[in-house]
Formats: sequence, C-alpha cells, structure tokens
Amino acid sequence: MDLMTKYQAQVVSTLPAPLKAQALTTLNLAKTRTTTTVCITSLNAASVGTPAAIFTTFSKMNPRCTLAMGTGTALTQNYTGRCDDPASFTGNVRGTITLRDNRKSWVSETVGFGLVPSTALAALKLPANTMVRMQSFTASYLSSPTCPVATVASVAP
Repeated sequence: MDLMTKYQAQVVSTLPAPLKAQALTTLNLAKTRTTTTVCITSLNAASVGTPAAIFTTFSKMNPRCTLAMGTGTALTQNYTGRCDDPASFTGNVRGTITLRDNRKSWVSETVGFGLVPSTALAALKLPANTMVRMQSFTASYLSSPTCPVATVASVAP
C-alpha cells in the first residue's frame, strides 16, 4: 500500500497544473480508504440484484472503456474490453463481478495490460511506452443499519 501511495504521489507531481489539483484531491480521498453509505429505494436495490445488472451500471461508470459481457452465471459476470484514457490507462482489460454473502454484497475485480502516461513512467524511471499491469478492486454492500430501506455502501478501491 505504501509503495502504491508513493507511486501515485510521483505521478501526480509530474502532471500539468490544471490536472494536478484534481489528482491530489482524488489521491487524498483514496488514502482514507473509507466507506460511503447511500440509501436507495427497494426498486433501485433490485436493479443491482444480478451480476449482469451490476455490469450495466459498472460499464456506464467507466465511459472511457468499452466493455462487453462475457460468460456469466447467477452469481458472476465476466467481462472484457478496452480502455482508451491517455490521462490514466490505455489497454485491454478483463474482469469479473461476483455476488457474495447470499446476494448482500458484490465485488468487482479488473486486470489490464497497457500503457500509462509517459510522465508516470518517467517518475518511476521507466522507459517510455513500457507496458504495465493495472489492477483494481471494488466491493459494495447492499445493507446498512442506518437506512430504513435497502442501501448500497461502497468501499473505495
């Protein structure tokens, strides 16, 4: 975790001023690794009741990625795709969304191989156009004692 935080800080330090402020805000939020609770209606909770439904929402949250559903079961949804974001990651990705705990939580794990901005590579003293492995993990819980109805609480990746 410490190594990743140092890497992220190095990358932020190389960004142009307009992007640096936004990146610092994001980096500081990521350091806290907190949980956010959002109360939702029963109808909205039902819309995230299957891995395929969660995938639909997940893919909309990643507009710089073109994701396609792969094989799935009642509890999992595999996906593949390509992300084209010169500011963060460009490359092919694959992942899985999995329902857990009797459908009361779900996790998403994405792995990809591709390119990150040259400034990030330079900060790490790596040659330009070095291929990197990207991995992200997100967990969400569909219950909370603080909400009168169904809720979604997301753990920051």
